[in-house]
Amino acid sequence: MKRFWFYVREGIEDLKKNKGRSFLTSLGIIIGVYSVVLLLALGEGIKVYIQDTFESLGSNIIYVLPFKIENGPSGASSFNVKQFQARDYLILRTQIKDSLVVPLIDANVQAVSGSETVSTQIVGGTRDMFFLLNLTLEKGRYFSESESVSSRKVVVIGPDVAEKLFGKRNPIGERVTIDDLPFTILGVLEPKGGGGLGGPSLDLQIYAPYKTVQQINGNKFISAFYVQPSSDTSITAVVSRIETIMSRDRNSDELGVSTQEELIGTISSIFAVINTVLIGIAAISLLVGGIGITNIMYVTVTERTREIGIRRAIGAQKHDIMLQFLALSLLLTGVGGGIGLLLAYLSTLAIRIVFPATITPIAPIIAFGVSFAIGLVFGVLPARKAANLSPLEAIRSE
Repeated sequence: MKRFWFYVREGIEDLKKNKGRSFLTSLGIIIGVYSVVLLLALGEGIKVYIQDTFESLGSNIIYVLPFKIENGPSGASSFNVKQFQARDYLILRTQIKDSLVVPLIDANVQAVSGSETVSTQIVGGTRDMFFLLNLTLEKGRYFSESESVSSRKVVVIGPDVAEKLFGKRNPIGERVTIDDLPFTILGVLEPKGGGGLGGPSLDLQIYAPYKTVQQINGNKFISAFYVQPSSDTSITAVVSRIETIMSRDRNSDELGVSTQEELIGTISSIFAVINTVLIGIAAISLLVGGIGITNIMYVTVTERTREIGIRRAIGAQKHDIMLQFLALSLLLTGVGGGIGLLLAYLSTLAIRIVFPATITPIAPIIAFGVSFAIGLVFGVLPARKAANLSPLEAIRSE
């Protein structure tokens, strides 16, 4: 081991003498480690982002959708849709009495006030959707049940909508035109943040009675139901009851009932597969870096052939020569891995300003483990070549 550390110190001196060549040799490792660690950090950030998004929308929510995702022989997802209607809402509301049932429908709209226009999404539901989705008022009020039932043209708007349309003016009681229909603003919500999964920001959405949004859509369909069981009710039992009730006039592929945990798990697994593929692609640069190290190590062996012959002549064994060149190879990959990890850490700090990217403890282990493995694998052949040189022929070489 002492001999190995002696060769490590020699290798450091060699790196200092050939700084430019050493950096270029390690560049593939730097890029590879940087890419892998950064992608791992982004993958962890996506997981945290998904969990935070779902938690911010409320807890213990069951999502009832009019389709089920099926994986066919080709691996593609297919959707069989039989839209929900008003009678489905009536059935759920009357037969799942120990839970909060909210119908949801949305539409992309243009909201206009004076000379200001905002392209946004209007979300329709009952008054209960505000409580189920943890949407808190900053000013004004929610629409009432009677306003919801009678399809009144009233809205509660997100803070970004209020700012874009009215600036610093108080929008409560003001009129806003949504797809050529006049609406009265009843309230403004507190800032909530992103909608998750690439969806629109919750702060840039408009909320109205679902029957009113159906008029904008021009149909009587309901997109989905959100169900929130009471605190003393089993979620599993409610899911089972929903499936039993809704399956009476639907095929199995026309109904999807999922809990928050199931959706988070499904979405996280999808992103995990995507992340693995991306990491595999990024790891190609590590392979390229390893090949570069092999080439430069062969060059180094050729340059130091005479030195190797002298070492062998004065008593150095084959394993001593192998250790000398393996130490240099490990240093090249280790330094490259360290620089790549540092750059990934700095990039992650910058990304965290807008996204919760996180470097987990496993990332540095993978980075240095892969780096040193490449150093060993791609340094063995040049090291063996150096060790197998004949002392006499090596000394005679120019």
